[in-house]
Amino acid sequence: MASEGSNNTEFNLHVPEKEFHTLFRDSITALFGRDFGKAITVKKSKGFLRSRAPRILRYLVPVPLHIPKLIVEDKEFSREYLKIAFEAEGSPIISGKSKRYIKLTRNVDVSIMLSGKIDYPAEKRIYFGQLKRDYPFLANEIIAKPPSILLGEYLLLKHHFNITSKMVPEAIRINKTGLRFGKITARWVLTIYANNIDKFIQEIGFITKRKQSITKKMLEIPSRHPKFFAFSIMQRVQRGNIFCTKEFINEMKKEGYVDPKAFLSEYLNFGLLERIERGKYKINSSPQV
Repeated sequence: MASEGSNNTEFNLHVPEKEFHTLFRDSITALFGRDFGKAITVKKSKGFLRSRAPRILRYLVPVPLHIPKLIVEDKEFSREYLKIAFEAEGSPIISGKSKRYIKLTRNVDVSIMLSGKIDYPAEKRIYFGQLKRDYPFLANEIIAKPPSILLGEYLLLKHHFNITSKMVPEAIRINKTGLRFGKITARWVLTIYANNIDKFIQEIGFITKRKQSITKKMLEIPSRHPKFFAFSIMQRVQRGNIFCTKEFINEMKKEGYVDPKAFLSEYLNFGLLERIERGKYKINSSPQV
């Protein structure tokens, strides 16, 4: 409900998967009785089904600003939570013959930070790169305050399942009204790349057959590079078993990697590297492939 913007004026679900609309009705009926279940209206809006429940439910069901502690501390609860979160707001994407990634998007109200300080047309998506060029200070303010729910999901992935992801603001938008996510919203995207996709599929996965079929195809796509390919890049740029982070990242980006820094922490945990100072690492040993 937080991601659906049901914080102020409504209590509804707007997603393409029919399974979620059934779950929505069944859950409300189980909690509040058959009359509330019957009062839910289902209509098409912008090509998707929208299930709208009586507004009073917004005040009967709390919408938390953070992921509850009960979920955060339990691995199995976290697994089920992430499964639902990615099913409702996430997308498995295959692009071309070999590119694959899974993304999760969230919107956050940034009206307080940006209201009266930016000059952009209403109801038009402004990508974050443009905001950084036009208003670098305001862009840094947004970067420093990611959506609490998305930040919690990012941490759950890493803490319980050792799944590395990347979380960045994608765009801002001045809305026609401020009823759902606020007058000005920032859209954030959490993205899972490379070998972490396999971990996600094995540990969490999706619920509906449509998204499961896409991830099944993902598993059939061979990795572009062998395991520990990043380590061979480290060896390529090293001098006397020491390499600079900047050189490593530049070489990895030439190979198409979006978040090369993730390999540094992973290989540190393996004991293959040792951090000797800011921006410099020492190679301790070669991995056993």
